[in-house]
Amino acid sequence: MLAVVALVGFSACQKTEVIVPSRTIVLEIRPGDWTTDNGRVWYADINVPQLSSYYYDQGLVHVHLGFTDNLYEPIPATYDGIAYRFEYGVGFISIDYQRADGGNEALERPSGSIWAKIVLSESDLY
Repeated sequence: MLAVVALVGFSACQKTEVIVPSRTIVLEIRPGDWTTDNGRVWYADINVPQLSSYYYDQGLVHVHLGFTDNLYEPIPATYDGIAYRFEYGVGFISIDYQRADGGNEALERPSGSIWAKIVLSESDLY
């Protein structure tokens, strides 16, 4: 009898796997897309119409930057002494960079393109 109860108890437990779809957008940030007010902090505002109020309110937003072929760095991160971060709102992402050591020296605008991989993931808000 004990074996039957245990068998029924264990068979009632069922693992449910939830697959959450994601959307990936890859965009090129060209040198002319970066602007600055003081030369110490540079930023690029990126139009991302796929970033709806759903993703803003309860989804997940991840950004990775590609500086070289076949290599993406998730941000926020420090890469070659430069700190990169992002913030977002409905329809846009803003990426900025500045010296990681907090120095006051002006930075140059990037001389080449940087690729941004933006991943929007669905999530259930509880």
